[in-house]
This record gives sequence, structure tokens and C-alpha cells, in this order.
Amino acid sequence: MTESDVYLDGRNIKEFGLFLRQNHEHPIPETRDQTIEIPGVHGLRHMGSTLGPRQFNLPLGIVPQIDRWELQRKIREFTRFLLDDYGRPRNMRLIFGYEPDKYYMVRYNGSISPERLVTMGVFELPLIAYDPFAYFLYSTKEITWDTDIPILSDISWLNGITEFEVKGNQTVEIINEGHVIVRPTFLIEGSANSLTLSMNGKSFSLPSFSNVTYEINGENYTVFKNGVNNFSDKIGKDWLELLPGINQLTVTGTGLNIHLTVDYRFKFV
Repeated sequence: MTESDVYLDGRNIKEFGLFLRQNHEHPIPETRDQTIEIPGVHGLRHMGSTLGPRQFNLPLGIVPQIDRWELQRKIREFTRFLLDDYGRPRNMRLIFGYEPDKYYMVRYNGSISPERLVTMGVFELPLIAYDPFAYFLYSTKEITWDTDIPILSDISWLNGITEFEVKGNQTVEIINEGHVIVRPTFLIEGSANSLTLSMNGKSFSLPSFSNVTYEINGENYTVFKNGVNNFSDKIGKDWLELLPGINQLTVTGTGLNIHLTVDYRFKFV
């Protein structure tokens, strides 16, 4: 992979006879500011901000083809790739060669001028990431000693330690190498008379269980017990969050005999 490569859903755009032109800009999402106006008070009162979607307009060029018919075939092949079987824009992973360890989830958004394609062989590909953050290629559960991680990635080998055998009360370190807080998924297998997980001032508990598997997904706000939705088993309204850096996860309870896996994916701005 070279710095000028662009991958969509694992396919290099060179497969479609395309290449990334120079002067590509990596945009920063716009902010969405919430404000209120208070009569008699100067200005506005700021009520918080969030990031909007991330827009990409990739300046692409077309490798010269033997004739106009072959050019049209390449264009149609690429257009088909951007759409699903219903002819609608589909979600795809976007990876840049100069940042091969991260991806964005994007979809085609806008239009491409066929006239410009045919006459000049250049165009801008409009993509949008409704989720503006970049994500690491692998979740922590997928990272092992054999995982093919790009050599320039600043990922600690300690991130592979996210599985624990818990026989009694203990505190473990969980590292978030990303820039943004994430809510992990907890996979809990085994038995316990009582169980509480605490981290960064938040906690939740589970009732007594024996030889079961819980999957508690903080990003999706779901709780599954042996693969069946069982939200009512979660005691407490908190969803645990991993701050950037080192976090202390405390596991307490009685009759503990569980295998605990903390699964999450680093998120970057």
C-alpha cells in the first residue's frame, strides 16, 4: 500500500482505472452549535456542540483507456460498485494509503458529471461519513500477536490483554488508544452469585447467574443472555465508558467464576 492509494470496501480504486490526484484535502467536520437567545442579554447562550457528518470530495483521475467504450465500461463498473442491488448508495469502508490503520464508513452522496469524465478524465467523488469519526481496523478482541497491524500504528501490545479469568474481586487496566471516549461490549461467561462492574465513576450489576453468557453492548444499549434479549437483567442505568488512556475496571461480587472479555474499537477525530 502506498500513500496515494485509496481503498473502498477493500478494493483499490486502481482496479477501476482510477487514481487519487494531488492536493487532496482531509476535511474536518463542521460543528453543530446549539444556542438560545435570552431577551435583554447580549449575544447567545451556548448550549453545547456536536460534530456534523464528514464530507469527502476525492479528486480522482481516470487512467487513459484504449477508446471511449472502454472508458464508459470502467465508469459503469465503478458506479455499480458504489450502489447496492437496489441501486441505492451503500455503506463502505474508506481507507487512505497514508493512514492504513484507520477507516471511515462512507457512502456515495451527490453527483458526478459524465461530461467531465469523458472530456477531461478527472472528477470529484462525493462521499459522506454520517459518523464523522475514524475507527481502528480491528476491535481489541481481534488483536492478537499475529494480527497484521501497519507498522506505523501507535498501538501498545498491552491492548491484546482484554480477556480475564475472574475468581474474586479485582481491578484491571484497560487501555483506550483512541482520541474519543468509547462504550465497550462486555462478554461475561460463567457463574456468579452477584456481579458489579465499575469504571470511571459508573457501574452496573447483574443478578445471580449460572453457566450463562451475557453480551452487554454499550454502543447499542443492548443486553443479551445466551443470545436472547434480556435487558431487564442489567441493574443500574449506567453504561461504562473508556476514557482515552489507561482506565481502571473494577470487578466485584460473590461466587465469581467468570471469563470476562472487554471488546471495543479505537475511535479517532
